Parts: sequence; structure tokens; C-alpha cells
Amino acid sequence: MSTSRGGYRVAAISNNKNLTMEARLVIGADGTYSKVARWLKLDSNNPRAIMYAAEAQLKRENADIVDVFLGRRLAPGWFGWLIPLNKNTCRVGICYALVKEKRSPKELFERMVNKFPDVFRGIQIMRCTGGAVSLGQMPKIYGPHAMLVGDAACQTKPISGGGIYPGLRGAQLCAKIAVQALKEDDLSEKGLARYQNLWEREMGREILCGMSYRENFLNFSDEDMDLLIRLLDKPKWLKTILQYGDIDYPSFLANRLFVLNPVVRGLFKRICHTPSPLANSVVSPRGSGVSFGSEAET
Repeated sequence: MSTSRGGYRVAAISNNKNLTMEARLVIGADGTYSKVARWLKLDSNNPRAIMYAAEAQLKRENADIVDVFLGRRLAPGWFGWLIPLNKNTCRVGICYALVKEKRSPKELFERMVNKFPDVFRGIQIMRCTGGAVSLGQMPKIYGPHAMLVGDAACQTKPISGGGIYPGLRGAQLCAKIAVQALKEDDLSEKGLARYQNLWEREMGREILCGMSYRENFLNFSDEDMDLLIRLLDKPKWLKTILQYGDIDYPSFLANRLFVLNPVVRGLFKRICHTPSPLANSVVSPRGSGVSFGSEAET
């Protein structure tokens, strides 16, 4: 990529042929290790979640149940997962984040499978995947004649690492500003700054809040997590979770639990030495009554 009059010149290879294209506006949607972001000097030092995952043949009696595996040694700073696609096929994976980890994600994956033989008995890996997901808010996702979107712009959820919903919302906002800028013939840095303003207005607080949960999670011992799960495994709190749970706006539910459950508040105060990690929590724009579902993302 190089600058040209009124935009950029991009060199590419297609069908073994060298191509040169010119564009007034370039949108970098090339993932976590975005070359566009690096060329524009927009790449950041945001933390990354490193994962290893697989699609596997594995019999499950109940395909409606998602398993989540927690443990400071098992999945440091993150979790493992098993998501049934049907009664014979599952997506399985594990990840670590925000910690220094000597073991590779594949080693963590194999350790998880071996640690729970009753769960993974008979597993046959069909296809392996993996990679990294950038977390948090990027300082800047635009430049003159250019914008970033999706994983290239850190448009992911710090709680789950999922990127479908925030990536699609980012794409909608990016497209909106792109159309406006082209119509107005204003592709300047100032003109495209509207994109980041819209993005942060809609998702910024949710991402900051998600990072706060993720960082506070590092302070929890395995015993603390067991206690928290036991505290919430009661009919009253399960009903609250079903009523207010929104997989794309988790801070809405977290805030309700924190406000309504004094024991949860006390647990956070003791472990995290903070009155509340939820100061920036938001209200789900989709309202209450959204039930939990599994997000089959890898």
C-alpha cells in the first residue's frame, strides 16, 4: 500500500498476476494482525486472547447444554468451552489471556481433554482452528482516506472473545460514515473521525466494562469462582439471569446482579478491593427479557 493523489494505491496478486488498484477510501477488515492498521500506524498494543479450538465428533446426549471449563491452571485468564452443534458434533476450544503463559494453547487444549475423560471420551478431531483476538478499545480506528473494522479495529467482546455482533455493528457504522464521506467528498481524518465517535458512543462503555470484568476475573481463585457460582445457582438469581441476560451486552446483567445481590457485592469488594467494577455498565439497547444462548464462535 502506498499513498496516491486523493487516496491509496494497493498492490495485490490475483491468479498469479500482479495487480495495482487505486482507491479514495481503504477499509481494513483484515483481522487481528491487520497489515492495513500497521501500514497506517494505527496498530496498538492491546492485549490478545490466544486460543486453540477444534470441530470434533463427540456424542452428546443433550445438544442444548454448553459446557464452560474454568481454572487458573486450566485456562489462565479465560475459559475452555464445548458447544454442541448437534448430538454428534461439537466445537471445542480453550484460551488464555492477560497472563504470561509458557504452555501453548494446544497444550492447554490437550490437558483439558485429558482432565475430563468422561466429557471428552471418544472425541475425534475433524478440523483444528485457532489464533488470537484483540481485546479492549483501540485508541484510533481511522485515518485520512482509511478506516478499520472488525477484529482489525478490536471490535470484539472482552467477556467471550466473540466478534460477530460487535463486528457487524462496527461494519454498519463504518459503511454509514463511508457513504456520507464519499457523498460529501470529505475523506479527511477529521471527516472520518465521526466513525470512531459513533462506535464509542454505542459500544465503548460496554467494551470498557467488559475489560474491567476480565481484569477482575484474574483476582479470583478457583475457590472464589466456585463460591460465586454456588451463590448464583439459586432459583431467584437464575430467574434474574434469564430475565436480564444479553450475550452481547453482559454488563446489563452484571449490574443487576451486583445491585440486587449484597453477597456478590461483598465478594467483589473482598477479592478485587473495589466497591464495584461496574461503574461504566450500560443498559442493554435491546431491553430486558433476552435469554441466554450459546454463541457458536471460534
